Amino acid sequence: MEFTLVPSIGEDGHIKTNASELLKEIEKPLQKYNYVVTEETYSQAKTDRASLNKIATRISDERKRIENDVFKNWIQDKKDIMEVEKKIKASSAKLGEGITAIDDKEKQEKEQRIIDKWNEEVGELYNIQALWNKKWLNKSYSFADIEKDIAKAKEKIDKDILILKTFIPDDRAEQKMIFNVYRKSLDVTLAKVEADRIRDAHEQERLEAEKKKEAEQAHLNFTNGTVETSEGAEPVQQDEKPSQEEVQPMETEPIYFAQFTVEGTRDQLEALTKTLVQAQKEIGMKMKVDKKGQA
Repeated sequence: MEFTLVPSIGEDGHIKTNASELLKEIEKPLQKYNYVVTEETYSQAKTDRASLNKIATRISDERKRIENDVFKNWIQDKKDIMEVEKKIKASSAKLGEGITAIDDKEKQEKEQRIIDKWNEEVGELYNIQALWNKKWLNKSYSFADIEKDIAKAKEKIDKDILILKTFIPDDRAEQKMIFNVYRKSLDVTLAKVEADRIRDAHEQERLEAEKKKEAEQAHLNFTNGTVETSEGAEPVQQDEKPSQEEVQPMETEPIYFAQFTVEGTRDQLEALTKTLVQAQKEIGMKMKVDKKGQA
C-alpha cells in the first residue's frame, strides 16, 4: 500500500495537497488489516504494523515539510503582529486606568451627595445601606430619580414607625433596643421579633419568680406545720387532747396507732405531708408530727 502526500499550487495561487483524495482512498486498503491477532497471525501482524507505521511517518514528515515551506515567513510575522497587539492593548489599558480613576471619583462624589440628601430628608439615624440601590451610582440614573426614591423611603419609614408604636413596650431602655434594630435594618418585621423576644423574656422571668415564690411558701408551710390547699393553708393536725368540756364519743372499735420515721428530700416530705393531710380529711384519721429535722 503506497500513499504519498503530494503538494501542488492551485489556480488561485494557494498551496493545496491530495489529502482529500487520500482520505477517501485509504478506507478500503485498511480493511485488510482489520483482523484478530492470534498465535498463527502474530508474525504477520508485526510486519503489517511496521508497514503501517512507516506509511504514517512518511505522510507526517511530508506534512511538516509543507508547513515549514508555507509558514516559515508566517511564524515570524505572527510574533511581530502579536507584539503590535500587545503594545496597542497596553496603551488602551493606560487610558482605561485614567478613565476608571475619574469614574470612581464621580461615583464617590455622587455617593456622598446621595448620603447628604438622605440625612437631610430621612435622618442619619436611619441606615441608608439597608435600602441602598446599586443603580444610584450609574451615570444613567439621574439624581432627580434618586430624590424620588429617597422620598418613597421616607414615606415607608414614617408608616413603619406608626406600626412600631403599636407594639413597643413602655420601658424607655427597651424602646431604644427595638428602635435600634429598626434603624439598622429598616425592617419592621425584625423590630417586631426583637419586641417579642423582650416580652417573652419578661414572661419567663415572671414565671420563674412565681415558681420561686411558690417553692418558698411551700417550705414555709412545711416548717410551720401547714399545707397549702385549694381552700388555703390547712394546719397539720398535732396531738390533741379533748378539753374537759368536750364529750368523747363512744368508740365502737379499738384505735390503733403506727409510729414510723420518713426520710427524704424537702420536696418529698412536703408532698407526703399533703397526702397525709388529705387522708386525714377524707377518712378522719389523726396525725401528729413528733419530730422534724435533717438526717
